[in-house]
Amino acid sequence: MKTVRAAKTIRYLYTVHALIGIALSGWFLYRGDERRFWLALLALLCLAVPRVMAGVFRVDLPPALEGLAVVFLMLTGYLGEVGAFYERIPAWDNLLHLTSGIMFCAFGCGLLGRGVGEREECPSRARRLFGVSFALAAGVIWEFIEYTCDKTFGTTMQKPTVRPGLYDTGLIDTME
Repeated sequence: MKTVRAAKTIRYLYTVHALIGIALSGWFLYRGDERRFWLALLALLCLAVPRVMAGVFRVDLPPALEGLAVVFLMLTGYLGEVGAFYERIPAWDNLLHLTSGIMFCAFGCGLLGRGVGEREECPSRARRLFGVSFALAAGVIWEFIEYTCDKTFGTTMQKPTVRPGLYDTGLIDTME
């Protein structure tokens, strides 16, 4: 069960995320920047992801993991996409891949521990293996989502490398 202090912190993070999303969506709508309006709105809608995943998998997220997920969504949506940090900071994508891998691994470890009865203790080695496997599977699914968005909506979520006179199609070839 979450402590009162942790619950307040989580509510604060959700509130900050929502206010940023509403403000950015309104600002970009006012300026007529349709692309960034939709990115900010999508980032705002992603706010529901941690709670939806917890509900679907019937897991009580630890406050630290839920808080990290909300901060991660702010970093990817608002700073990464809307603020163009992916283009401005070369290591930004790698940092977020590392963070998401850790989060999904922790989530996967929690899932396996949840399915075991009260009398049985799940071996920590099995939980770690499942956590890593869960994180890898989530990463593969995410790559399919990025590819689908790039092909369907014309986004550049996979950030292809553009060299002088040559467009890198390696990502497209690999995904296809």
